Amino acid sequence: MPNSHKAWTETVTWEQVRAQVMALNPELAAAIDKVSPSKEDVLYLMHYPFGAKIVDSGIGFIPTNDGRVAPLGDPQIPSAIAQNLQRRFLPVSFILDKSAEIFFNVNNNVIPVNYLERGSFFGLWEALDTTSQSYYIKDIWNISAGARSLFLVPKTTDASSYMGLRSFYKLRSKSPKNNYGHWETFVEIANSPSFAQAWTTDILVFPDTWLDKIMTVDSWLPLKAYCLEYCWKQSQCWRNKVSFDFVWKLSTELMGGHLKPNPYHASLVKHLSLIGASVLPGFAVANDNNQAAPITGLKQAYTTHYKSKDYIPIFMAPKYLSAEDNIPVYFSFQSPGLLESPPYTRKIPSIRNAMLEVSYVTETFRLEILEGNIKLKGTPVETFANHVVCEFYHNDVSSDSHHPLQPTRQLFLNDNQFAPLLVDKTGEINHLKSLPESSPFLGCCVKLSFKERRDD
Repeated sequence: MPNSHKAWTETVTWEQVRAQVMALNPELAAAIDKVSPSKEDVLYLMHYPFGAKIVDSGIGFIPTNDGRVAPLGDPQIPSAIAQNLQRRFLPVSFILDKSAEIFFNVNNNVIPVNYLERGSFFGLWEALDTTSQSYYIKDIWNISAGARSLFLVPKTTDASSYMGLRSFYKLRSKSPKNNYGHWETFVEIANSPSFAQAWTTDILVFPDTWLDKIMTVDSWLPLKAYCLEYCWKQSQCWRNKVSFDFVWKLSTELMGGHLKPNPYHASLVKHLSLIGASVLPGFAVANDNNQAAPITGLKQAYTTHYKSKDYIPIFMAPKYLSAEDNIPVYFSFQSPGLLESPPYTRKIPSIRNAMLEVSYVTETFRLEILEGNIKLKGTPVETFANHVVCEFYHNDVSSDSHHPLQPTRQLFLNDNQFAPLLVDKTGEINHLKSLPESSPFLGCCVKLSFKERRDD
């Protein structure tokens, strides 16, 4: 078996991967079955180690013969694969295992755009866009193997503790200064020869021959129809974005009768509504299913070699709010990662005061929707207004001050995701245990969850 810390590609047939695709997406498997691809219609199963580039500045990166990833044109990419991926700068890809994250990188600030789990496509919109000119601006898009927005809840800035990690894993990166700086250290650890856990994002790539048949061969129309329908459903929010932005503009004018929100605060409320509508990801604890990253191994690394005396390592990763599991997701005022913000934002003197205003504007927005003053009936944003609860937490408030803000300590007690932080070394529950209340992410954050259902 190839080194799991390196990238590699397998050439496979449909029959070899059919069962995996069927388990993740029966509709896609059925559509491919209808076109009956032959053994000559090969696919590529590409394996990317944690943190590897899948797309960089809009260009797809491919595993090379020497275990790297590189853009097409690199001499180490197998020639047969390179020749079958020439007509499209981004191959159509389907995630078979683990995950990937789409993000923008603006002035070294990471802005999460989409978290891709097993069963997700990417590159399909671009492949089906056959117009001579396109509004697609490829240079800003990036995709990483695993969660790019991955970080630890407790601070990890102790120099002597970090030296334990650095020495064992031969790290070159310095101790991270902020949440998004954690990722570079995680990537180094996960790809070190001393890191034992095998982990790759496994992606099924559809080469030019498949796409050419989808677009031109009549017998492949069932698969073309599936791809077009998939894109239509997937693009629903973005196709209606102009309408939503217009309604949002009217909403802020309407709410101006009650208050005049700071434009930056209004953009935060808009972002929260999109997280609550499951359009954008929030963050949740990354568990040991290891889909977001090699979490089990990273926990072991920090437990054994960083040797935090106070905290169990808890990792946060992107997650969409879902009524199916109702696992709360979080948004942080310290690292908002906004897709949109006003062109000019005055300096905010107090995050705590900003949170109070955002809480008030969020509640006003919700009530205006429920009362029918803001016309969003039948949309996911109306679902957000009806069924999603936003709770605001700050590490510098007491239980009886700055209502509706709650102390961050209470967050750890209220959410079972953080139960490991309440367990001492003997496995006993210890509610007096020191908690990472000054966490850069959770020290001032919003918890979003669905209201509990009541049986009438």
